[in-house]
Amino acid sequence: MTTPSMTSRLRRTAGAIAVAVLALATARAVPAALMQLPDDPRPWTEKVASDLMARAAVATGDLDVLISFRQPAAVQAHTIAAMRAPARLQWIADTGRAIDRDWAPGGVRVLERMSLLPIVHAIVPVSLLPGLAEDPRVAAIALNHKVHALDAAGRAYMAVNRIQPPNTGAGVGIAIVDTGVDWTHPELAPLGTKTIALYDAYHTVGDAAYAKDDDGHGTEVAGIAAAVGVDPSAIGVAPAATVVSVKVLDSSGNGNDTQIGQGINAILTSIAAGNPYNIRAANFSMGGYDSGTGSAGVPQQPCDDEPGMPLVTAFQQLLDAGVVPVVAGGNGGCTVGVAWPACISTSLAVGSVYAQAYSSASYSDALQCNTSGTTGCTDSNPGAGTIACYSDSGPKLDVWAPTGAIAPTKGGGYDTNGFFGTSASAPYVAGMVALLAQASPSTTAANARLALRNTGIAITDPRNGITRNAVQADLAVAGLSCPPPATPANVAANSASICPGDKLVLSWSAVPGASGYTVQTSSDGAFASPTSVTTTAANYTFSSNQALSGTFFFRVAANVSCGASSPWSATVQVAYSSQCQTSYAHTYYLSGIAHLPGVAPAYFYSDVSVLNPSSTTSASLRLSFYGVSTFPAPVTITLGARQQDTWRDVLTTLFAIGQDKGMIVVESTLPVQALSRTYSQVTTGTGVETFGQSYVGAEAGGALGVAGAGFFAALRSDGAFRTNLEFVNASATPTDVKVSFFTEAGSPISSTTATVPAYRWVQLVRALPAGQNGAFAVVQVLSGGAQILGSASVIDGASTDPTTIPMLVQ
Repeated sequence: MTTPSMTSRLRRTAGAIAVAVLALATARAVPAALMQLPDDPRPWTEKVASDLMARAAVATGDLDVLISFRQPAAVQAHTIAAMRAPARLQWIADTGRAIDRDWAPGGVRVLERMSLLPIVHAIVPVSLLPGLAEDPRVAAIALNHKVHALDAAGRAYMAVNRIQPPNTGAGVGIAIVDTGVDWTHPELAPLGTKTIALYDAYHTVGDAAYAKDDDGHGTEVAGIAAAVGVDPSAIGVAPAATVVSVKVLDSSGNGNDTQIGQGINAILTSIAAGNPYNIRAANFSMGGYDSGTGSAGVPQQPCDDEPGMPLVTAFQQLLDAGVVPVVAGGNGGCTVGVAWPACISTSLAVGSVYAQAYSSASYSDALQCNTSGTTGCTDSNPGAGTIACYSDSGPKLDVWAPTGAIAPTKGGGYDTNGFFGTSASAPYVAGMVALLAQASPSTTAANARLALRNTGIAITDPRNGITRNAVQADLAVAGLSCPPPATPANVAANSASICPGDKLVLSWSAVPGASGYTVQTSSDGAFASPTSVTTTAANYTFSSNQALSGTFFFRVAANVSCGASSPWSATVQVAYSSQCQTSYAHTYYLSGIAHLPGVAPAYFYSDVSVLNPSSTTSASLRLSFYGVSTFPAPVTITLGARQQDTWRDVLTTLFAIGQDKGMIVVESTLPVQALSRTYSQVTTGTGVETFGQSYVGAEAGGALGVAGAGFFAALRSDGAFRTNLEFVNASATPTDVKVSFFTEAGSPISSTTATVPAYRWVQLVRALPAGQNGAFAVVQVLSGGAQILGSASVIDGASTDPTTIPMLVQ
């Protein structure tokens, strides 16, 4: 879609970029290679936001856009010090000027540049959009979104009194990014100490109205967050905090992404200059949607992946600089997601709940997602904790906070009718951030955000089944000393579909520091009525015999011992058919399956053989491997009458696994014999050392339960001998297994306990204390419903010769 002349200009521009970058790298002593931009294989269409593409398809004139720059490695910044590095500031300025110079002849007009953010605001003729997007300096182009303001019981609802005193927000700044602040109001006066006039998109510095409220919205927001309490009924959440006025909305409460970006740039500039106001929270009681009414106007959830969203970078830089972006979720009554910019993943998106009971509450404003033909909504007899009907909700919503609970500051007085909307809810949370910053000055913005998100009173939205926490001051402060672990990643199921009785394995990457995991299973994606189980392993086995076909949804959270939990993982869904069951009447468990290195230079392998002794009937087999870290999909095989199949190095040849150990479960429609042999063959010098151990597939009918006892005889650990134990749990019930060792005369030696998860294999290496030339062991299962199979290996270290000892069950 580019003309030849435009293509040639792009080529000349790329050459100019290389020269300019090399000159900058030399001037700043930055390696030139780190200032080079790597090739960008994306077509231009992937660099343009979808709503801008839609606008361009019908537009004939100019487009109001924000252009984000691709950042060389040398100037990428994740700390405030890196953000203000001279080389980075010079690169931002030079790149903005270069894009203005190179594209102005075609009609592109750069209207505004930002000193700390790699973004420019520009007017672009629609015909130049493809060419501009192909410019190698451009990361993405987005529409300059329009946003607007989202129009004492609350403190009590959030239990603020439980941490006051001493936590009042003293010494902490809250940036109110809004219509300005009336610093003459007695609750917010005086200018220069209680309220700081930091930025104004509409007035110049020195103007008497600079950063002052000319609408009223920002003053109400500031009062909820930090009113000093001249009128005790209007005291803010953090009454001793400093209010930092950042005026980005006009006298009608309207603004756009460029003005918000400039406001954020001003906050970052203040922090880079030493952070004299100790800004730790930035409140955005504003929002917008992508189109007219209807759920289609709700942005993606989250909206980070949409090309060119400039505030995504800006919000991340706020977090990196120690500032929590608190954003009103939106007043559209939407249940599929929140408004822009609350949809950004790093924001703390806030929905509204009532802090006290009302007889009735009606709202006449048109709602974004109201498809019933009416303009507003009504809550009849809402009680404390009831979700307001106008409040947006969805996957990206983070917390609930009060609405309409106090008579906030307004026009020199107080709004005795109350201030409702998610605009009112957000500053309650911004005030809470200030309290947390005072309580723990060294806490990071990310930690404060998670402490608020992961603690509080759980409230479920009946409209969509989503559960989020209503903020509680004391629980959030406690949460700072117990930071949540990371969210489990790489959550996956070993099969996309299951039948009745199938064992589905859900696995994920282990989370450092996690003491365990919570797995939720639901028949709906909103997890309206989930079933929760806990496990200490980074995997979970699931089975169902329900009569109706459908879909199962799974998600995982990591837990730490002090009580905190991570956010939920990505959801995994698995299809379930009640009509596809194969009747596997016989199940055999093969222990000690391996493909991994042992003590150098040993390397272990396992072969598996299955024999069908029937002279007339073929057997249907299903083989499943349950490892320590891998859980491949089961393999189904038909084994003919009087035939045998053998898989050498079974984990590689049958399951395509590189390295793991565990057990194989063989399910069959007929009685079969299943055997495995685990062995190591290595050459050291001129001799060949071998280790071979055979396991016979055991059925659960001979397993040990909670009522019986298991026995291992002929154990020893003297000289070169050692004793290993292996246990297989042939049930869906995890259990602890207690092993007690005795001398041949029956005197106690020691005992140990091992946890054996459901359908898993566990090995205890050198379980018998050293120095015993004859011993036996007694095994007890400690959980009802569990079925444990076991074997012991007595190994002669001199010859690496093992003796396999099956567990006797009585």
